[in-house]
Order: sequence, then C-alpha cells, then structure tokens
Amino acid sequence: MENNLRTMLEEELETQIANLSTLESGTKEKASAVEDVTKLYKLKLEEQKHIFEAEKQDFESESECNRAKKETIFRNVQLGTEVLIFIVELGFAWHWARKGFEFEKDGTFTSGTLKSLFSRFKFRNRS
Repeated sequence: MENNLRTMLEEELETQIANLSTLESGTKEKASAVEDVTKLYKLKLEEQKHIFEAEKQDFESESECNRAKKETIFRNVQLGTEVLIFIVELGFAWHWARKGFEFEKDGTFTSGTLKSLFSRFKFRNRS
C-alpha cells in the first residue's frame, strides 16, 4: 500500500512536469500547474523525510538494545572477576593459616606470625 502510494505520487509528479512544457508561459494555467508540481514535490520530500525518521528511530532503538546487552555482559564479567579475586584471596589466607597452625601444633615453638598473619593480608576495600 505504501509503495503503491509512493509510485502513484511519483507518476503524478512526472505527468505534471511533462504537462508543464505544453503550457504557454505567463498564463494562469501554467502558474496553477507550477503550484501543483511544487505541492506534489513537497509531499514527496515530506514522505522521504518521514521514511528517514522512521529508519533513524529503528536504528537508535536497535543501538540502545545493543548497548544494554553490552552493559549487561560487562557487569557480569566484572562480577565474575570480583568473585574470582575474593576466592583467590580467601584461598591464600587459608593456606598460610593452615601452615601457621601446623608450625604451632606441638606448642614447642610459638611465633607472632600466626597472630599477625591476618593483619598483614591487605584485602581490597570494596566500597
């Protein structure tokens, strides 16, 4: 339907332009025909403008959707990275705590290492 109207408008514009050459200059008929051609051409330009605006809106909505998907992926990767860092830090602290407990298991040697072990680990502040 839309293409049909567009082709009808273009055909009418071509017909009106062709009829202009048959009319005599300076007559009211030619002035009226020129006005008609001008109106038809303005309609064609407005239609093209509306088509362009519709395509632009489609592109922008698609672009916004892609941006939202990328932001979601970025947030998920960031969350995964933070969880992995926490697990590595926890494993590191657990490993050295176990080593400290094995060293002091007998009780013959005691050191300040285990006591100050956790104060020496610098966990990131996640604020």
